[in-house]
Amino acid sequence: MALKLNLFLYILSIAIFAEMAAGVDLFKPVDHVCGFPDNRNFTSGSEYENNLNFILHDLSNKTPATGFGLAYAGGVENSNRAYGRAQCRADVSTADCKTCISEMVRWVRGKCPFYKSAFAWFQGCLLRYSDDDFFGKIDDPNSLAFFILEKENLSNIAPLEKVEGLLNQLAGEASASKELFARGEVKLAGSKNLYGLVQCTLDLSPADCKTCVDGLVSIVPKIYGNGTQIYTSTCTLQYLLYAFFNA
Repeated sequence: MALKLNLFLYILSIAIFAEMAAGVDLFKPVDHVCGFPDNRNFTSGSEYENNLNFILHDLSNKTPATGFGLAYAGGVENSNRAYGRAQCRADVSTADCKTCISEMVRWVRGKCPFYKSAFAWFQGCLLRYSDDDFFGKIDDPNSLAFFILEKENLSNIAPLEKVEGLLNQLAGEASASKELFARGEVKLAGSKNLYGLVQCTLDLSPADCKTCVDGLVSIVPKIYGNGTQIYTSTCTLQYLLYAFFNA
C-alpha cells in the first residue's frame, strides 16, 4: 500500500504493518517503485530493452561473488543507455545472494515491464536500474524513502534516545568499514534486546554513506513507535525486537 505522508518534508513511503517470525525470509519481496521520477517507458524489442536485459543478466552473474555489482550498457551519448546496481546484505551468503538477485530481477521485471527505471528490494538484497547515471549519488531521504512498520510496539520498552543511540553508533561503524555495513544490539528492560542494522551501497564514499544513514536516522523520531525498516536505494536502516540478521 503506497501512501504519501508529510513528515515536515515530502516523503514517499510504504507503510506495511508486518508481523515477522525470527527466521527472516531473505527472498521475500518487500516492495518496488516503477518509473521514478518521471515514468519514462520503452517498447518491447527496443534498444533500451536489449541494454536492460544485458545489465540485469550481468548483475545476476557477478553480484554474488562480492555482494555488490554495477553494470551499464549502451553508448555514453545514447539515450538508450541502461545503468544497474545490485547489492546483497553483507551478512548474506554467496549462495543466498545469487538466489536473491535472480529472484528479484525476475520479480521486478514482471512488476515494471516497460518502465526505464525501477527500484526494488527484498529482505536480503536491493536492485535499481535506470536510463540515468545514478552511480555514486545519494538518494535524499527527505525526497524519497520507504519504510515498513512492525506491528509490535516498542516505545514502552525502548526509549527513543536508546534507539537513536544504537543507530548513530551503527552509522559511524558502517561508514568506517569497508563493507559500509554494521549491525548490533542493545539491552532493553527485562529480557528484551533491540537489534539494529545499517548498510550503504558500495559505490558511495564513507562520508556519503554517513550522510545517507544520518538522513534515515533523522526520520526515526517522526515515525517512532514500532520496529521499523527504512530504505532508500543507497542506504538502509532497520531496528527490530528480534535478531533478524546473521551473526
